[in-house]
Amino acid sequence: MLPDASKTPRRHFPGGLRVQLIVSMLLLLVVTMSMIAVAVLQVTKRQLMDQARAQTNSHTGLLAALAPAQLHEDRDAYLSRYAQHAGVDFAAWLTPENILFTSHDGVLRELCVEHLDSHPGSPTHWQVARRDGETYLLESRRTAEGMVVVAMDMKEVQGALAFARESTIIFITLNAVLLVILGYAIFTFGVIRPLRALGVATERAAQGDFASPVTRIPRNELGVLTTQFNQMLIRLDDQREQLQRQLVELEQAYTDLQDTQRSLIRSEKLASIGQLAAGVAHEVGNPLAAVFGYAELLADGGMDDEMSQDIGKRIMKQVDRMRSIIRELLDFSRDDSSEPAQPTPIGPAIEEAIHLAKTTRPAKYMKFTTTIPEDAADAIAVHSRLVQVFLNLVMNAADALDEAKIKDPTITITATQTDSALEIRVHDNGPGVPEEHITRLFDPFFTTKEPGKGTGLGLSICHKIVESFGGDIYLDESSPGATFVLTLRTNHA
Repeated sequence: MLPDASKTPRRHFPGGLRVQLIVSMLLLLVVTMSMIAVAVLQVTKRQLMDQARAQTNSHTGLLAALAPAQLHEDRDAYLSRYAQHAGVDFAAWLTPENILFTSHDGVLRELCVEHLDSHPGSPTHWQVARRDGETYLLESRRTAEGMVVVAMDMKEVQGALAFARESTIIFITLNAVLLVILGYAIFTFGVIRPLRALGVATERAAQGDFASPVTRIPRNELGVLTTQFNQMLIRLDDQREQLQRQLVELEQAYTDLQDTQRSLIRSEKLASIGQLAAGVAHEVGNPLAAVFGYAELLADGGMDDEMSQDIGKRIMKQVDRMRSIIRELLDFSRDDSSEPAQPTPIGPAIEEAIHLAKTTRPAKYMKFTTTIPEDAADAIAVHSRLVQVFLNLVMNAADALDEAKIKDPTITITATQTDSALEIRVHDNGPGVPEEHITRLFDPFFTTKEPGKGTGLGLSICHKIVESFGGDIYLDESSPGATFVLTLRTNHA
């Protein structure tokens, strides 16, 4: 089973779509600009290093050209003056005899010695060295008269790189803040508001309000979506009106169908009453003749009180018999179309159906056997309609037995109680139902009787009546003879 969408917990990103888009764009911008900044810083660093190397290279070349001409002077003093005037931090001269003259002593001299020791055979070599938190660029050049070494402090280069890094960070931060502000405004007016309007309109539509389209339509894909949504609302409104009209038509058709069904049930009941009429007239005629004879005896007089009382009792018995027959016929013929199904004992309904059936010629000489458990629950039904079902089944069985001229015709009615239903079987010992007729038994207007002797609606009406009680009726094909099985809901179901 699919989960109910209304009960499924919804997970929202904090801040909604607007924050998602802005955060995504911000992350993309920061990553992109960080990559660009790293590349720019690397290029800047390389350019600054190239500039520093070019400067040291020019100084080493110049010093290599000038130093041999100053051999007569104090070489340390000369190197010191050169460093001061040239703007370098350190200058040194290594003679072919491995005598080192320097412009300064201390840390730079130590770095110069390490530099010369690390690459003794290189004609030209440069190196970045760090000592005591300071960074220096050292470059050496070998000539025929000796080796020149120049060192420059990298503070300016490092300062330029630090400034470039700080500028990049500030630039990225400002761009990110600007993006957040502009993105928030753009997404709010360009995306969030149209989506919020669509959400409100969708909620109204879910509540059945199709007359509230979205009025603000942006000129982009959301505008296309909004236009399509408004068109959908129009179509839904038209379809709802059409469904309402169809619903009214279906209700009217259902009402007409119910009226037709009640009319058919009533017509079949009247047909059964017409079929019973002759037998009822005969049943009433015999006691009526007896009453007339007794009345003549009373009219002649000459009887004592005891005989008069006896005749009076006989008259009352015959009148009560006539009244019972007429009452059953009237109860059966009354309109029960508006009565609801309710717990109804099946015993009296079966007895009444058998009593009415016995007024007809075919059923009068039939043997009836009825078995109903004493603890049988009441069936959910309408008494008169239940009588109509049993009467139809009994009279059909009697007609079949009479037509087949069975020697000992017997109709057996048994009831069985189950956990949730009451099963009633109406069985006769006749030839049964032909196989070619089984599938059409409950079809309206299907009958095997001669014209004028049956409407073909009896079993169809029985099926409709039992269905209206929430039960079922079918033919048990495995049973010899003809056995119709009714299953009815009970008050224990």
